Amino acid sequence: MIQHDFNIERYDKPLHRKDDYLALAKLVFGANRQIMEHKWEWQYLSDTGFGNASLYLALEDDRVAGIMGCLPVVLNVKNHEVRAVWMVDAMTHPDFRKMGVAMRIHDRVESDYQVVMAKSVSDQILPLDKKRGYRLVGSTPYLVKVLSAKAFRQGFSQQDKADEAADRPYPVEERASAMTGIDLATKIDDSFDDLWERVRDKFDVAVMKNSLYLNWRYTKCPMSQYAVLQCRSGGRLEGFMVVKIVEKDGWIVETLVDPYDSPTFERLIRSALRLFRHERVARVYTLATHKSLKLKFYRHLFFPARTSSRIIFKPCDQGIVLDDNGGLWHMNEGDSDSELFRA
Repeated sequence: MIQHDFNIERYDKPLHRKDDYLALAKLVFGANRQIMEHKWEWQYLSDTGFGNASLYLALEDDRVAGIMGCLPVVLNVKNHEVRAVWMVDAMTHPDFRKMGVAMRIHDRVESDYQVVMAKSVSDQILPLDKKRGYRLVGSTPYLVKVLSAKAFRQGFSQQDKADEAADRPYPVEERASAMTGIDLATKIDDSFDDLWERVRDKFDVAVMKNSLYLNWRYTKCPMSQYAVLQCRSGGRLEGFMVVKIVEKDGWIVETLVDPYDSPTFERLIRSALRLFRHERVARVYTLATHKSLKLKFYRHLFFPARTSSRIIFKPCDQGIVLDDNGGLWHMNEGDSDSELFRA
């Protein structure tokens, strides 16, 4: 049996590795080059608010055997800030499968960060990750609310199909701004930082949501279009929801509010559902892991879907203790990059 000695290289601004990334994405995923170019420039060459995403390459001589991207975040763990990362863009060249490429990259990533996480982990990969010490955040199903059974049965109109074929993002922010009674955030400013500081201690585990990160994630993202619905009281930001529309499905991709502030949540969810109904959305999906927020969605007739977000994590620093009780975590569909491919 031939022994393979892979060299693992980390690139923090991998300008000259663009072609390697795009070629392997095309080979492994059949990904659209233009879409992946947009993702490359946005994810790896711009500041996420926590620095640039890193690219890890497994090399055998001059051949790229595998790639993994790492999206840096700050994880708030019981009011302590921890350097963490979302694993994204994991790819192994078909010629090097079942040769331990992913394990070698994992070893390097785990040595660089305090906590390593991944989302939307497949059935095939999950058992392997568990053997490496990764744990599954419990009870993280997607929640779904049916708004229009008729629209769902009718499917898509010819115009819907033409819009889909044109491959242009749905202008949800433009449509929301034209509606009366919808409080739309026109910019993400330091009031979002103030909100985060006020609610961060309400969650045992949550990704930091400051204005730098939120602007990068939702304002500058070239792969999708979002609307940020806000709730203010006396000028102070009390909470927000980020929404998008994909074909006949509406998505609440981000919710940040004090989980025990029912009046603010009510204002936000009613605005979101009003927008979705106006746009003839058939179903609304979201991800709400925190027990109090999940209960609030249930009260608006959201129910667990069959699919789960499958969030895994591994503390790589022995001093960090993380509970796998999903009701203590605050995770959103906008965390990591999995929702981008629903654009």
